[in-house]
Amino acid sequence: MATSVYKRCYVSWDTVPVMLSLSEASVLLRMPEDTVRKHLESGVLPGIKIGRQWRLEKTKLQSMFKGGV
Repeated sequence: MATSVYKRCYVSWDTVPVMLSLSEASVLLRMPEDTVRKHLESGVLPGIKIGRQWRLEKTKLQSMFKGGV
C-alpha cells in the first residue's frame, strides 16, 4: 500500500511566513520540491534566488491564486 508523500495541511494565509523557502512552498502548494524548483526557474512561479536558495513572497503567491492563474 503506497503512502502519500504529502501531509494534509490546512493553512490560513495568516500563518504563512512573509517569505517562503522552497520546501515551505512545496508543502503549501502540495507539489514535489523539484517541480516547484522547475516552475521557479521557468518563471511560472514568482520567486527570487538568494545565493543558492529560492524564496517566494507570500503576497505574490496570494495574488496569483486570486487572479486565477
